[in-house]
Amino acid sequence: IYSFPGFVSGLSKAVSYNCAVGGSSGSMRPGDNSDFPNLVDAFFAENKLVLNDGSTLLYPDAFQGGDIKDKNICFIINFGTNDYFSGCAVENPQDPLDQTTYKGALRYCILRLQERFPQARYVLVSPTHLGVTTEVQSYPLTDYVTALEEVAREMDVYFIDNYHDFVITEENIPDYLSDGCHPNEDGRLAMAVRIMDFIEKEME
Repeated sequence: IYSFPGFVSGLSKAVSYNCAVGGSSGSMRPGDNSDFPNLVDAFFAENKLVLNDGSTLLYPDAFQGGDIKDKNICFIINFGTNDYFSGCAVENPQDPLDQTTYKGALRYCILRLQERFPQARYVLVSPTHLGVTTEVQSYPLTDYVTALEEVAREMDVYFIDNYHDFVITEENIPDYLSDGCHPNEDGRLAMAVRIMDFIEKEME
């Protein structure tokens, strides 16, 4: 069964590295070392991250060497669902780089990535519709979608709205999400095709 990056590689012939960790969020949460800022730290440091469950995430050696900087790099950044489930704050008006907030962590991490890879392109991808809700209910899911679009506009990076403009709708969630949250094979394929189509038609 293909992962989303696996579909991208298989259909486009592009080299795709999956640096994601299941359950991670964009914003920093207490006691969780797999959130976006931690992933970026590990990405830049020792090329590995020991997760809370004891497993080790290894990043590709190519990103640590100089050769990768001469390649056509595109970072696909997709956070928001677990921020919603965790009730993470969307923003701290007093600190735009507050990593415990969704927008603050996104800004912080994208800035760090842009310092290391200024020639790369960055695509922020929103969550899709979900068939499950959370008891936290600090913010509706649409607040995270809107926040992601605002960060993309503010930082002049690309944005794909998979909530308002995508094949997954409230009516067909069971067709694309295996448990109301995680995409099944059809969902992953649809997301991969959406990304590749966007890169081909929308990115300069």
